Amino acid sequence: VPRHLAHLPAGGEAMRESYASDRDAWREAEDEVFDERVAQLVGELARAPEELVVVVAHCNLILALTERLGLRGPRRGGWALGNCEVRVAEGLELRVADECLAAR
Repeated sequence: VPRHLAHLPAGGEAMRESYASDRDAWREAEDEVFDERVAQLVGELARAPEELVVVVAHCNLILALTERLGLRGPRRGGWALGNCEVRVAEGLELRVADECLAAR
């Protein structure tokens, strides 16, 4: 949410209208926090007690997440998945140490 719209109720009509009228402001606000949110996601995955975790997300998040985890695609960075494509990353070890997120 753009800072100047943080006062609007989440999920309300005013929020929807603000997005419809100024999508660029919303994209810029997302860009400002995207890398931090990906790092937080890696931390949550590292702390998850489950042995199997399924992540369902849009292509940009999967690309950034897999790149952050060191999973490489054939072209650039992480995995660029096609529509409805599924991939499995087995044997992935995530650690959280000294407030740094490390993936191996």
